[in-house]
Amino acid sequence: MKKLSVILTAVLLAITIAGILPARVFADSVPEYISEIKIGMGKNAEKDLAGYIILKGADGKPIDLNQKAGSDDIGAKGQKKILLGYKTTADKREAITDLALMNMKGGYSVQDYEALMESHIKSQIIPFVENFMSALDEYRSNYNSAGGSPNHKRAVYINGILNKFIDDDTGSGLGDLLLNETKYEMGLKAYNALSPADKENTDAL
Repeated sequence: MKKLSVILTAVLLAITIAGILPARVFADSVPEYISEIKIGMGKNAEKDLAGYIILKGADGKPIDLNQKAGSDDIGAKGQKKILLGYKTTADKREAITDLALMNMKGGYSVQDYEALMESHIKSQIIPFVENFMSALDEYRSNYNSAGGSPNHKRAVYINGILNKFIDDDTGSGLGDLLLNETKYEMGLKAYNALSPADKENTDAL
């Protein structure tokens, strides 16, 4: 049996996942999710953001993200208007759940970005997923083991803690949701054979 620290790792990772929720905006009590974000710059900023909702201030006017930046000299960076536009969706699967910013001062190219992402995936994302899945397998195994074993009791206790985090869409606790196979674990064929309710529970992860 693996050490208890592995199970505790699953708790910490699960709590982290619980905090990564899709960004929402609320209009007339109907939840919508932000699905796209686009930046418009210069004189054609509004035209470039056609079809997007432009971020506005309390006065109803578009907010210039670059207002008063740099000097007031003609041609300075502060003279270039920068607006932010976004789109919304009612489908949480299309929601933006994370954003990343890059420093462009050193120059930028698609090749640079692809190399950066490949390095980030290999050094951080893949190890994280491998560790998480290992801890998750241990949590599931202990939860489903003989009822009187110490490992089972610990897993049940952890399940109770995680169930304090409730998924908005399914109403299920995170601890119970983590006992289910994800769409990626079961494969597309098995996923498509599920009932709508079971798919919803699977999609929650």
